[in-house]
Amino acid sequence: EIISLAPINRLEDIAQIVEEYQIDIFYSSLPNLRKPDCYLLDCKRIFSIHGMRAVEMPLDRYEYKYRDSLKEYLIFLYKKFWTQKYVDDRIQIFKHFFERQGDSAKYIITTKHTQFTLMSLIPDIDLEQFKVWMPPLIYNKADMTVDISKEYHVDKKQFVLIIMANRWEKNAYRAIKAMDRLYEMHKEMNIKTLVAGMK
Repeated sequence: EIISLAPINRLEDIAQIVEEYQIDIFYSSLPNLRKPDCYLLDCKRIFSIHGMRAVEMPLDRYEYKYRDSLKEYLIFLYKKFWTQKYVDDRIQIFKHFFERQGDSAKYIITTKHTQFTLMSLIPDIDLEQFKVWMPPLIYNKADMTVDISKEYHVDKKQFVLIIMANRWEKNAYRAIKAMDRLYEMHKEMNIKTLVAGMK
């Protein structure tokens, strides 16, 4: 088989799979930073670091609107009243993960901004381990165009699309409020708004 699917129920199972399948390179696009020991594997390890938003923007005044359980709301309150402690804890989680992985692990960072944030918050990291690979900007418009105008009854060339509305970090709530106000100010405006990601 060219591709084998290995069942995994816990992070702790990774080491067994690496040994069983004699894996040479292990890659995780979203490692669990709180469980660094699960990635201490007998092979080359590569991880993606997508950003440090938990450190750079730990909370927002509208975040509570996205919380639907007591636990999530308590976490929001913790961040609100002990913001610096929360940020310091997050930095320590990153540092501990990097330290546990040692010099042999490699990291892919998707932006220069994340690289500079890492350098400023954790100045003793080895930059040779961290490579910036930005997503390519070249794409074929014809291949990526999806016509949603019929399904959602909007003008193909005149509508506003707000995506990732289920994540407070993406500022969708503010965008919706802004569009609401715009519609109130210009009742003659006939441009529809589609919100994706939340009911």
